[in-house]
Amino acid sequence: MHKIMLVDDDINILKSLGRLLHQNKEWHIEMFTSPVEAIQRANQCIFDIVISDYSMPETDGVTFLSILKEIQPDTKRIVLTGHSDNNIIMDSINSANAIKFITKPWDDKKLIEAITECLSSFKKVN
Repeated sequence: MHKIMLVDDDINILKSLGRLLHQNKEWHIEMFTSPVEAIQRANQCIFDIVISDYSMPETDGVTFLSILKEIQPDTKRIVLTGHSDNNIIMDSINSANAIKFITKPWDDKKLIEAITECLSSFKKVN
């Protein structure tokens, strides 16, 4: 079972992502509207992938993912955002070591492919 954390301050985005990702029975999904709560959970549980919004009121996604990188360096980090600014992309890659950058609205098939690609680097644990 692969563990995936979703972080977005918009509950409707989380619900939409949750509906999409829960279709895969091999993925355990945990959702957070607060990056602070997500960090607290990351201190208790290892995640294979974290998908985070870029713009959140408590902290931006790059800062959140940078903190997460210190706690869980092997976790794959994906930024999900409504912005397509190259500076945001470069900051995400350089500061948080994000390996994927997906814009909203996302294409379901491409998002699933990105997650599957990220998970392919992990050995499956029964």
